[in-house]
Amino acid sequence: VPPNIMTPPATTGPPTTTANRRGGTAVATIGAVLNGSGGLAKAGTGTLVLTRENMIAGPLNVGRGTLRIGPGGSLSATTLTVAGNVSSLNVAGGTFVASGLATMTPGNSSIVIDSGMARFDGGVTCTNSRDAIFRVRGGNVSASSVFFPRTSDATINFGTGLLIQGGTTTIGSVSLGTVNSWGVMSVEAGSLAITGPLTVGHQVRSGRGGAFRVTGGELQVSDSEFGVVMSRNPGTNPNNVS
Repeated sequence: VPPNIMTPPATTGPPTTTANRRGGTAVATIGAVLNGSGGLAKAGTGTLVLTRENMIAGPLNVGRGTLRIGPGGSLSATTLTVAGNVSSLNVAGGTFVASGLATMTPGNSSIVIDSGMARFDGGVTCTNSRDAIFRVRGGNVSASSVFFPRTSDATINFGTGLLIQGGTTTIGSVSLGTVNSWGVMSVEAGSLAITGPLTVGHQVRSGRGGAFRVTGGELQVSDSEFGVVMSRNPGTNPNNVS
């Protein structure tokens, strides 16, 4: 039986689907195929689950709560924006592809891959504020780049930033702590292959920088020209700045 197809009405921006918090662990599920070219905006504090191979195209905005791509579900977007206010894109058994830049506006915003497949062809970044999380627990993940200028303020916080806790992840280049604040990465399980440079602490002022650790799993940086760049000074300060 072919699935039902739901086409949101045309609007001046991405059409908004609201899922508010439900009792216990209940979630709202759309079992129809989403169709259209105007993108999608997720609102409300609850969890919205997509379980079909959706045909909707355009920008994806997760402004509140969680948008989950479950088993059997797929979604493609041009750009992805995950705003603050406890918002998350969660790939849990489905497929997600972003052809353009994925941006997190910190304030407990996150991209979490539990299983399935996720591709971020335009890269992943966050605005220059704290508490953004890009977490891989399982599945297969690729990104052209991850650029985290700041994930915490005055101290190193390995609970935020780029967290590899399972699965198989390949990233073109990774930059951590590049706007005079702390940006961090923690590899704890699974594997992370970085095919370009890993830049940690690209700072002008002293006292802050970037940090990474490997407590389990595997980290491989295969860039033959730069490899891992630590405490590089982009300005005229002659001192070691991180």
